[in-house]
Amino acid sequence: MEDFKKLNRLPYITKRMYIIKNICELKKVDLEYLFGLFNLYNKKNSGKWFWQKATFTGMLKDAYDNF
Repeated sequence: MEDFKKLNRLPYITKRMYIIKNICELKKVDLEYLFGLFNLYNKKNSGKWFWQKATFTGMLKDAYDNF
């Protein structure tokens, strides 16, 4: 709980990265793997926001959806 109180003083992007890092640790997902998925998504869906419908297929789609 103390960590979250300290977060209030930090920039927004730092808060977001802290939360993403903790979610990755909780779900046992490699942070670099997650950002690799985002990078692949951005290459396949240029001009769209990442939360719009993904066009992944197969194992990559399953991994992205399960995260």
